[in-house]
Amino acid sequence: MNTFNINSTPILVGTSGYSFNDWMGTFYPEDTSPRGLLEFYTNSGFNFLELTYTFYKMPLASRMEEMLRKTEGKINFSVRIPKELIRYNVEEGLLEEFLAGIKPLHDAGKLVSIFADFHPSFVSKKTNLEHIFRMKDKFGELPLFVELNNVSWYKERYTEELKNNEVGMIALDMPKGKGFPPLYPVVSQGVLYIRMFGRSKKWINMDDKYYNYNYSDQEIKGMLELINNKAVTAKKVFISFCNVHNGAAPENAQRCIELAAQGISNFVPPSVAMKNKQNK
Repeated sequence: MNTFNINSTPILVGTSGYSFNDWMGTFYPEDTSPRGLLEFYTNSGFNFLELTYTFYKMPLASRMEEMLRKTEGKINFSVRIPKELIRYNVEEGLLEEFLAGIKPLHDAGKLVSIFADFHPSFVSKKTNLEHIFRMKDKFGELPLFVELNNVSWYKERYTEELKNNEVGMIALDMPKGKGFPPLYPVVSQGVLYIRMFGRSKKWINMDDKYYNYNYSDQEIKGMLELINNKAVTAKKVFISFCNVHNGAAPENAQRCIELAAQGISNFVPPSVAMKNKQNK
């Protein structure tokens, strides 16, 4: 099992999905067969993987069992909840189908999260908050996390209500600008969960996603510094790189692991570095 720590807190690092055409020749060798992608991913040092195709297609238990075999217990999984289960009215039988599909991961102790990502139009209001809590009730003991893409949610009253109802809130690293959620790291259920989407200036609104971004070492170190400060109250940290275009996500995830292994005791945060420069 690949293990890493920040401030004595275990961190799980990986990417959002693992099978993309433009990762061939950038992350995967050109001659890698489709059946060999997951083994290559696992042997690249990661210990975390978000399964995102499940938003569009129900997971099959047989496929999950195959993934467990290929990853040999080295990978922890976070599974994206199907879009049909995020709606207010859920068709009968779909919940049971989803739970049966992910059961092998849960039984093997490798399902560390299920997560629902909501459209930016999903605003903060009582009915929507109650909807999230009903979802939590339906999923029972499974660790539920939510990605809230509307800025109206980022107030202490909502983060506390979610935490009190054992719903994790995912922190989002995105461009800074009007309409974008702030980076709001919250430890809930003992977990700090961060999704790294990139900070491209070409991404100007939430509806027009632009994930073609490569994080610099300085930016990754800045995130590790933030995690170091928060890790004192966390039992685990999940870091998922979602900047999936052109193989940037696995490259950045590997660099994140390398920098975390080096330690950050000698890292000077950008704000301090700038202040020191100005004082010279």
